[in-house]
Amino acid sequence: MTEQEFVAAFERHRDRIYRLALSYTKSRADAEDVCQDVFCKLLRQPAMQPEHEKAWLIRVTINDCKNLLRSGWWKRNQPLETAFALEARGDDDFLDEILALPPRLRVVIHLHYYEGYTAREIGEQLGISESAVQNRLMRARQKLKTAMEEGELT
Repeated sequence: MTEQEFVAAFERHRDRIYRLALSYTKSRADAEDVCQDVFCKLLRQPAMQPEHEKAWLIRVTINDCKNLLRSGWWKRNQPLETAFALEARGDDDFLDEILALPPRLRVVIHLHYYEGYTAREIGEQLGISESAVQNRLMRARQKLKTAMEEGELT
């Protein structure tokens, strides 16, 4: 991959990859580390078609996030964002509820609502069936609805 191709790919996908990593790790620092690792891996790859590049980046990001969350260091250390109380800013309540979902539900919510993928496309990227994606979306929506009905969200 040439430097120009890499810069163009970075510009196209940096926000998407960062948001996905942030939704998975719930930590800005960890999300930045994952993004850096993912783009370093992209730099070593041969040039790809843009649609394959996007799918490849999402898959690598998810795998890197899973590896990070499985690591012993991450399990022993608390993310900085949870170490200090962050002041409420209105819409953050809903974001907090999304971030409180288990990673497997949080990822499908992010890919479906924030990235615009269909259940079939998400299933292909995660290596699960379309019906499994739909079930995870349904469970995530139900958990969010329950939280809203309990008055936790306004």
